[in-house]
Amino acid sequence: MNVQETTAGCQDAFAELASPACIDDPYPFMRWLRERDPVHRSASGLFLLSRHTDIYSALKATGDAFRGPTAGELARYFPRAATSLSVNLMASTLAMKDPPTHTRLRRLISRDFTIRQIDNLRPSIARIVAAHLDGMAPALERGEAVDLHREFALALPMLVFAELFGLPQDDMFGLAPASAPLWKAWARTPAIPSSPRQTRPAPGCWPTLATS
Repeated sequence: MNVQETTAGCQDAFAELASPACIDDPYPFMRWLRERDPVHRSASGLFLLSRHTDIYSALKATGDAFRGPTAGELARYFPRAATSLSVNLMASTLAMKDPPTHTRLRRLISRDFTIRQIDNLRPSIARIVAAHLDGMAPALERGEAVDLHREFALALPMLVFAELFGLPQDDMFGLAPASAPLWKAWARTPAIPSSPRQTRPAPGCWPTLATS
């Protein structure tokens, strides 16, 4: 992405962020926004704030003026967006909820994300990472290509959450295929092919990672 060419006449940051080049690598443009146009006004009149200080000040000064849309408001004012799986997924996340719902949900999860709790997880996370890397080593030694995203990056957070919440790892095998539509909703590329580990892992794979 040629940031210099793109930003020279940037009239609509929203359109630029949705461009294929920016989706592939949004960070140069996002950096340019923070440094050169932190309070950006698009051609449509919408504002895009990209610095934490500006966002915090705007939210603090305007109360609930920037609250997230309800499902009814989304359908009424943005009917096409209301049919989008990715938009509905985003609207249902904790970050888009307003008090008191946001406060209640954040209080529930904050109990398991204290600094002490995360520090206590470090040995388990290190063990999971080491075991999973060791599991990929034979294929790499044979000169085979390994999909690091599918075989490691997707598996790691699921295994860590299983460890964090005391969820039996057998249950994770059922959750893995169910989570595919969530990833598909955000992706502009075809869904990641199903991995054999999403049905039932081979002996010595997932079941032993967090317990060995």
